[in-house]
Amino acid sequence: MKLKNLHLVILVGMMIFALGCDKGDFPFPPNQNLPHVMLIHASPDAPAVDVYLDDALFAKSLEYPNNTRYTTLREGENSVKLTIAETSDVVLEKNLDLAAETYYSVFACDVAANIDAWVVQDQFLDPTLDSAQLRFVHLSPDAPTVDVTINDGTVLFSAVSFKENTAFLSLPIGQYTLQIKLAGTATVVLEIEDLVLAPSVIYTIWAKGLVEGEGAQSLGAEIIMNRIKL
Repeated sequence: MKLKNLHLVILVGMMIFALGCDKGDFPFPPNQNLPHVMLIHASPDAPAVDVYLDDALFAKSLEYPNNTRYTTLREGENSVKLTIAETSDVVLEKNLDLAAETYYSVFACDVAANIDAWVVQDQFLDPTLDSAQLRFVHLSPDAPTVDVTINDGTVLFSAVSFKENTAFLSLPIGQYTLQIKLAGTATVVLEIEDLVLAPSVIYTIWAKGLVEGEGAQSLGAEIIMNRIKL
């Protein structure tokens, strides 16, 4: 199946608002003996959801492909439950085993019929003022394995398949054009232009949507700022 050729321009100045990221800083390293959890709605055909953490309402009407801010939970077992927004209809419920002083991204991913809460530990590098950090997460259910490169051919991440994530990579600050390619080939299926990596900021780029999706379900990419200030 042939992937669509897409062109995506990222305006970093708009991302904090558009993606629902927390505009403030958060402790780094954590200054509390608690886990920190962010939830991302990454299921392209699932409706908006209300998010409950340990049966307490945390986020209302979270729409694809938005994310919450980080919040703290207790160490050990915690529950996450998603209901169709403003209803009691449960679409996903899962227990999470969380470690203290650790950051997690919980992706509600796959198509709605197979939706799952996939937990990824956010293992940041030590931040510096002359570099940023970047990782890639593959969350397009029907897309093949891909490589992520800079447009000069430099390979950042290779052979990433659905529900796989890379480690964070330190990159010099500056403006980049990234290309997502079919693994092991020069075929570009998605291009991210004008991506400005700012000092000490930590970014997650995740592939979203469906190969044959249309509109909001089209194949694309989203950017999360996991950490904004030093």
